[in-house]
Amino acid sequence: MVSFRESINNIYPQIHYGLIELILKILKIIFNLDRLQHALRSSNLYKKFSGQSGQNLAKLVNMRGNPIKKWGN
Repeated sequence: MVSFRESINNIYPQIHYGLIELILKILKIIFNLDRLQHALRSSNLYKKFSGQSGQNLAKLVNMRGNPIKKWGN
């Protein structure tokens, strides 16, 4: 008959690896959502419906030191 301690030692690695897999799945979901949000923000549809995004994009490009065109001129 298997003692209680041996059964715990046999179960613990399975629980441990299960938790690691769960954490990795959660991280994967978070990073995919982040990627999806970035793709949404950079899409033309988002820029069309949010008024300030064009100006924010111009500021971002200007902060990186690249020449920018004035919007609407």
